[in-house]
Amino acid sequence: MILHLINDEKIVNRTIESYEAVLNNENVFIVFCNKGSGNFVSKFVHSRSNVIFYDEKCDKIERDFSNFNKILIHLLDIRKINFVEKYIRHTPTIYWGIWGGDIYPILLIGRGYQLFSPENSYLKRNKIKRNLLLLLNYYKIKSRKIEKFIHEKVDYIGGDDGDILLLKQYLGVSKKKFKSFAYPYDTILGEKLKQCRVNEQSKCILCGNSASYTNNQEYVLNFLKRMGVDSSYKIKMPLSYGGDKEYISSIIEKGRQYFGENYIPILDFLPLDQYNQLFIDARICIYGSWRQEAFGNIIIALYLGSKIYMSRNNPLTGSLRELGFSFFVIEEATQESFFEPLSELDKEKNRDLIIDLYSLERRQKLIMQYFSDRD
Repeated sequence: MILHLINDEKIVNRTIESYEAVLNNENVFIVFCNKGSGNFVSKFVHSRSNVIFYDEKCDKIERDFSNFNKILIHLLDIRKINFVEKYIRHTPTIYWGIWGGDIYPILLIGRGYQLFSPENSYLKRNKIKRNLLLLLNYYKIKSRKIEKFIHEKVDYIGGDDGDILLLKQYLGVSKKKFKSFAYPYDTILGEKLKQCRVNEQSKCILCGNSASYTNNQEYVLNFLKRMGVDSSYKIKMPLSYGGDKEYISSIIEKGRQYFGENYIPILDFLPLDQYNQLFIDARICIYGSWRQEAFGNIIIALYLGSKIYMSRNNPLTGSLRELGFSFFVIEEATQESFFEPLSELDKEKNRDLIIDLYSLERRQKLIMQYFSDRD
């Protein structure tokens, strides 16, 4: 039996369905909510017989978990560590599936890992506040407890190889690995869009996936300006979640300053099918993150045939390159080559790799490989 500790997030229903499809009746999901009352109505996750909605503010689970021989923590945080310490009295095998947000802001940034481009003028304005938080050991107190749990309790770590390498370099973490990924291309796209390709006549550039500071939007806007992007191109930038209103306003101001009305911030949260349509019209996609982020977006863009630019500071860049994907590096780009289309050979290679590595079928095979007790 597998006990999953997971947050109430958009992709979790797909995650539950993937495990249930191959390990039916062998999973229980503890979904961490923040309702502050006993009436747990999740924002995203559907109610099921094997889903328990949990809020540590109203900590009232009366259940024996001793029959679970595996615990899979999807995104490791203090709440899940507290849950394990309170409810798990035996010694199951503990798996940690990295999401990204569980290693960079707390574990790595406190060790000197640089997440933000120095071109981010908004963070410069808020430097005093951030330094005060560090001075008060806000992150350090949390990171100590998480590091201790990783070293003493975690048996397997799953995620991007670049993330796992950073944990070893910065924290000295060396654990057994399991393969996992959260974004099967065919599940995200659906049957209709699986047949589509990027519109090669389009003059649209899609930048990033959210308003998070780590998207380094100003870094991307400066890059596009250096590349000589003119008024014949539309620049679309999703800013519908993450960040804050002041930061979003500062990014929009910079985008309009550089590109006028051709800069189009996407401020409404779009349903998945509408969001996917953005990729059909995006011949070029830019990801300025210096951390593993927007992986699902990158998978879809590669599959559909977009020309992708990523920062060399992103560990995902090295991982995807080792797998054989064809894409480009922001810091190495030139005006002469920036607008050249991706070759048909590279498009087909990227597509074949996505089908081979990031399909629902392969995800389910990996789940069986690592989590099934069947002979």
